[in-house]
Amino acid sequence: MKIIKILFSLDFSIPCKTNFIFFGKNSYLNLRDLKVFDNFNPLFLMSEKLNVIILFKTFFKSGFKEIKKNYLKNYIIEIKPSIIVNFTDNYYQFYEMYNFFKQRKIISVSIQNGMRTIVGDIFNLFNKKEKDLGCDYLLTMNDSTGSKYLEFINSENIVIGSIRNNKYKKIENKKKKNIVFISQFNKNIIDNGFLDLKTNKIFSGENFYKAEKIVLEFLVNFCKKNSFKLVIASNGLSKFEDEYNFFSSIVNNKIDFNLIKKEDEYSTYRLCDSSEYTAFIESTIGYESFSRKNKILGFSIRGNFLEQTQGHSFCWPNLKISEGPCWTSKNDINEFERIGNFILNSDINTWNRIFEQYLNKIMVYDENNLALNNFIKKIKSN
Repeated sequence: MKIIKILFSLDFSIPCKTNFIFFGKNSYLNLRDLKVFDNFNPLFLMSEKLNVIILFKTFFKSGFKEIKKNYLKNYIIEIKPSIIVNFTDNYYQFYEMYNFFKQRKIISVSIQNGMRTIVGDIFNLFNKKEKDLGCDYLLTMNDSTGSKYLEFINSENIVIGSIRNNKYKKIENKKKKNIVFISQFNKNIIDNGFLDLKTNKIFSGENFYKAEKIVLEFLVNFCKKNSFKLVIASNGLSKFEDEYNFFSSIVNNKIDFNLIKKEDEYSTYRLCDSSEYTAFIESTIGYESFSRKNKILGFSIRGNFLEQTQGHSFCWPNLKISEGPCWTSKNDINEFERIGNFILNSDINTWNRIFEQYLNKIMVYDENNLALNNFIKKIKSN
């Protein structure tokens, strides 16, 4: 089976000159439907699709030494792009190639695709002593993430919000009396644990998901007491049955709940837009929901179980807002009760003041990605 998979990933074509390229499969899949990227083509990583001609050239020039990086360099030399766009902002190797891009006069752009943390994420890999990391432009969801990146890489930061979120226009529906909890269930983490990239320490799946057990226990009691329907939005990363069994074991028949399948990339946005509240631990969709002016309950407590409380606080790295009117980073039932009481006793005027005060700090919402479109058009025309 492995051999068949490898054979299907082989590419025997001769690489052609391409002005504009996506860096990796993830960039291609997530950006190709935006009109501004119409004439972009994918540059696949070695693990995604292997061009045999480039592979032989790489072996001939440098053998096995830094083969993944040298393969990409040789591919880029062959196709001679002028712009390269990366949508996997936590892929360290992209920033390592900054000087190579500059030498070849290639404009390099990296776009944030999710909220960042420390354990198991790129900020656990950065070292301030490294001076050669970077990209020409870094497009982020908020100022604080951009500023944190600029402590480690050379770049110009532009805030654009979340591309996926910006693509989907908010529909003003009548709100159902639901609390939607955003699932981060991953069977692989349950089975194999969660790797700290810096220390190579593996946290057990049980430790990683302690946050879900604590938060859902509170939400079950809160929904029961206040007549809310508990709805869990599947993230679609694992088998639906495994995900359902995981949450069912936590809820433990104390309340009826629905696990909603992820039908497409916008189905969770629709669910949040039509529900009274969105509850989450550290899912990007929770922050996106707030940017769409949906009411939220944020429980950013996972860091308590990963020996890195601060690096997993609400809207990290903006430590100034780790505690807020409807969110907390403390594993404390009194804090849970505080934000629960807040949502029960706050009117629309109070929520509007919260949106006005925090939206730009947490995540901007730029409907139809106007800022991104204007930016890409500008660098393409230069």
